[in-house]
Amino acid sequence: MTNRPSRMLDINVLRNLMERLLVGAGCSRETASETATVFWEAELRGNPLQGLDHMPTLLRCLTSGIIRPDGRPEIVREGDAAVLVTGNRGPGPITGMFAADTAVKKAKASGAAVVGVIDSGDMYMIGYYVEQMARGGCIGFVASDSAPYAHATGGMERVLGTNPIGLAFPRGGNDPVVVDFATSAFSASRVRHALQFGDMLPADVALGPDGLPTREPKAAREGAFDTFGGHKGFGLSFSVALLSGVLMGGSVGKAMVGMGWTAAGSPKTVGRKGHFFLAIDPAAFGDAGAFHASADRYLAEIKGTKPAPGSDGVRVPGERSLARRAQSLREGKVPIYEFVWENTAALARELGVAMPA
Repeated sequence: MTNRPSRMLDINVLRNLMERLLVGAGCSRETASETATVFWEAELRGNPLQGLDHMPTLLRCLTSGIIRPDGRPEIVREGDAAVLVTGNRGPGPITGMFAADTAVKKAKASGAAVVGVIDSGDMYMIGYYVEQMARGGCIGFVASDSAPYAHATGGMERVLGTNPIGLAFPRGGNDPVVVDFATSAFSASRVRHALQFGDMLPADVALGPDGLPTREPKAAREGAFDTFGGHKGFGLSFSVALLSGVLMGGSVGKAMVGMGWTAAGSPKTVGRKGHFFLAIDPAAFGDAGAFHASADRYLAEIKGTKPAPGSDGVRVPGERSLARRAQSLREGKVPIYEFVWENTAALARELGVAMPA
């Protein structure tokens, strides 16, 4: 956040504000508290793109009727190791936490379990859900299809979502390893921030509306994002769409116009959004303690490798965000961009919610 105007905000004040905004958009206090958790945890982890900055997406969906404030998850089909959950078009974080918990419980009984989700809102920071699965003793995997933002390799039209993938591995008494990344080369939020701050995009992350590579954020928003790693990212993104969308009976590609609002603030038509959860209990394949010990030895080997020139050494996936979370809890404050604060204040006025002094 260097050279970008921001303010430090008490983490409890932030949590309270998030909950009140959700209540102002029609949620019950229980739903608001559960939903706010994911946005709040994103801020604690130093991931503001999934925090207060992203809440207007959900708030607009709630006030427009795209997302139901009273929508709660429920199981519609259940087997020994496979469950289908409907989110009943409720807030995605509630359904995500329900699916993660259900997957862990099923995996503990069956060794492994898949939970499919349909008719759910965006879950936002999917790393949070796989982390909770790992803290429950299971290897967690989550894939989530989204509205089209990216093009397929060789094409120039938006047919693929940012389609994130999350993985987490338990480590006994240590923090889990958490992997969370989009299959697009750049996220919509990062493009929006580049536009806000007058930054150029990195090379090779987007095409303009003419189909040519661009570094202009405005052109990228009018064109299409690249997938990361070219055809490899395309393959992963397509796989995410099949797992979380097609397999669950959901919409994919152009059929899912958008789970949110356009840049101009107009509501979009939304398809049936799906998610894919997989939990694996290491004890199903042997001693769980041995798995944790072996994983720790391998991590120590990796972290002990000689740093590359100009590098501070190897950082394990999830290490930075969990260290940042501990720091945020210790200091009791997190930085919030001023433009995010101003946007939040404007939306709060619409919802009749008082901003903190």
